[in-house]
Amino acid sequence: MKEYKLVKKGEYPKDIDYKVIGNLDSLYKDLPTMKENWYTDSHTHSFDYRVGKSVSMPRYMGDDNNEISCSKGFHAASMKYDYSGFGDTPILMIINPMDVLAVPMNEVGKLRTCRWFFAMTLPEDEKYILEDESFDVTDLGDIFEEECMNDLKEYVQTSFAEEVQRHTFDIPQISATELSNVVKSLTKMKELISKRVSVIE
Repeated sequence: MKEYKLVKKGEYPKDIDYKVIGNLDSLYKDLPTMKENWYTDSHTHSFDYRVGKSVSMPRYMGDDNNEISCSKGFHAASMKYDYSGFGDTPILMIINPMDVLAVPMNEVGKLRTCRWFFAMTLPEDEKYILEDESFDVTDLGDIFEEECMNDLKEYVQTSFAEEVQRHTFDIPQISATELSNVVKSLTKMKELISKRVSVIE
């Protein structure tokens, strides 16, 4: 049986034979190419889920009606949501709020999205890491963050316009006095919030 160890660069063991297989960053980025890290969905078995990659569908193919609980789109849920009937491998995903389709009105801790990033598998005995204050999931999402930034320009130029055409916006008229009152309220809120935040350097 093979044994793997984490060691600092240059502090390799001298009394045993070993082989350096890479640093954590390169190994994580290589996960999508490893066959044993490929997964699929429980319903259609047609999606290709890989650790370290995002999965997506065109936004118009998902259902953005928040009055419907289960519909088209990728479902995500909080750790406490009962997802026992939806597959045998819990995973930790990262979602860009821009990709969320709907948060169903009659559900607690569940949403639909058109894209998510497969950060890692999350076996039952490892769920404790989500409660560890030192665990920072953003470190796992660097690849996804870069992908989102690259897609942002295209989204603003094309997809956003499509979204506006799909919805009817009923924006009420607002007077200059009402607008001024809103600005004053926001300024007051900002001042109150700033007094509640402590900064330690």
